[in-house]
Amino acid sequence: MQDTDVGARDYYLMRARELRRDMTPEEKTLWYQFLRHHPLHWYRQRVIGEYIVDFYCRSASLVVEVDGCQHGELDARYADQLRDQALGDMGIRVLRFTNVDVRYHFRQVCSVIGLAASGWGADIAGSFSCAGKKTCPDGG
Repeated sequence: MQDTDVGARDYYLMRARELRRDMTPEEKTLWYQFLRHHPLHWYRQRVIGEYIVDFYCRSASLVVEVDGCQHGELDARYADQLRDQALGDMGIRVLRFTNVDVRYHFRQVCSVIGLAASGWGADIAGSFSCAGKKTCPDGG
């Protein structure tokens, strides 16, 4: 998306607003119980270039994505890799967690995010699975 493409920018902003209104239960948990009160400022459903990311901390150059089952499918994994690479090219690290991780391993998820955002985990990026499972037992 180019800067002159105002129509596309307006679309992304409108879509981001919808996504903020319709966050998943896991996104709500992470936002209301951790990121909203984090010492660093976080945005939710933030437009970065042609992407809308779940959570973004500008000062830490860090994105946190909370992925549902659909992200485990081959096409979605490839799209996520392209997206993560594009964000990486902008100097932004991406952490990915599953809904299952947020639901059942919330404290560990918060610890990883906290380390990555603080600078202690400056090299932390990628997909994490606290449970070590690739399945989505309940649609998460």
